[in-house]
Amino acid sequence: MIHNDGEVKEINDEEEDCLNKEEVVKKRICIIGGGARGVCALKHFSKSPNCHVDLYEAKDKLFNSRRLDDEKCYVFDGEVSPMPTVVVQFTSHPFTRVKNCFPTQQNILDYLEDYANDVQSLIKFNHKVVKAQYVKEDTNWIVTINNGNDNITLKYDILLVCSGRKDTPFIPKVLTSYRGNLIHSNDFKDPQSYKNQNIGIIGNDINKILSISQSLLGIANKIYFFDVTYLHRSFKKNTFPDEFVNIQATEYKIYFEGKKLFRKNEDCDGIELDTIISATGHQLNYPYLEEEEYFKYAAKKRELQHLILNLIHYKYPNSLFFIGLEDQDETFKHIDFQVRTIYNIIFNKHNSRKLGTLWSEMEALQREFGEYEENELFSGNNNNQEIDDIHPKMLHYNLRVNSPTVYKDLKELGNIKEKPTANYWNFYKYIKGQSILFPLDYRNQVFCYSANPPFFTINYDNCNM
Repeated sequence: MIHNDGEVKEINDEEEDCLNKEEVVKKRICIIGGGARGVCALKHFSKSPNCHVDLYEAKDKLFNSRRLDDEKCYVFDGEVSPMPTVVVQFTSHPFTRVKNCFPTQQNILDYLEDYANDVQSLIKFNHKVVKAQYVKEDTNWIVTINNGNDNITLKYDILLVCSGRKDTPFIPKVLTSYRGNLIHSNDFKDPQSYKNQNIGIIGNDINKILSISQSLLGIANKIYFFDVTYLHRSFKKNTFPDEFVNIQATEYKIYFEGKKLFRKNEDCDGIELDTIISATGHQLNYPYLEEEEYFKYAAKKRELQHLILNLIHYKYPNSLFFIGLEDQDETFKHIDFQVRTIYNIIFNKHNSRKLGTLWSEMEALQREFGEYEENELFSGNNNNQEIDDIHPKMLHYNLRVNSPTVYKDLKELGNIKEKPTANYWNFYKYIKGQSILFPLDYRNQVFCYSANPPFFTINYDNCNM
């Protein structure tokens, strides 16, 4: 803490016991954010006698982005998870209240509260991190926290950023000329509010589009999915309900007149819409780090520069880590792998050769990125001002049920020996395949498991309805 003379005092660890009588130099860990990622990190690091861990949560509860009464909640009433229980759960903490189906977001909130029950007393609620500054001379982070009354300043060795990214919705400029009711998918809360309306859904967050579309069937008059990606290529054998209409709008080649949407280079009367839902993801927002020399956003604030595996900041490879940076829900198994990899890096139990390889790849990528930006700047390739805020990645569908390749890199880097079961990978392949085919009913399925092939069978029992 800061005394009157301005001195920064390190955290007092004297009350903590060590495994032996010798003095142990403990790693001081600062975890920012009380969601699933932060709680997972706390559970792992708090077990180590060589760590002092503080988790700061700005509000008075955990998992606020999943609570319907929170202003920044990104789920809606009755929303069903894009992944079944066996895929989404932590390996060490299986679902018990619901099993073998796609849980609702309320089921997941209940599950996470059970998961966090044993570490609630370790969390500093109503503490907001307002600034984090790296001190090169001491290789420490000076972290300023507001506790509602005043600011306190503490020194840490490690920063784990677990505050997510779903609090800053992104809506591209091309949609703002629409004169009807334009909302971001974050603001979709009650399907009944759209009864008998003509609804347009646009964007690349396919999981969210599936959830919203399914919830509106039988409520909205028409649901128009404007596919700005190339997802429609997989729709050839698919049959949609009468009230659901898929329309190609590749690369946002659209414009508006009042409440009507038109496709460019096409003669038609347009489609009149009561509401457009922009399922276009989120921008990054880490104000407490923005003064740092090497901390830079990229891709229209949708990515961070200098990250290895979207996890390790290669300018601060031993002290700054990001957990769960993706712009969609990740499996809790993947979050657990990320935390365990970070733990092993901090305590030198990782694969240093793999880290060196990833480091070299990152440096090459940074050089390529710099050359690309320079060429774009001088070539003047900005002919379409309407979509100049849309990064090319937004023109491809966003479906990330964590792949074997991602797990392989994490496991290799972190020297993690755990091997996911055949059930897990079979579910992964099935869920990914179903999502690409875009069926609006597959989340009503329940599963029966087997230790032998075919590993699982499927029934449509409307378990979530």
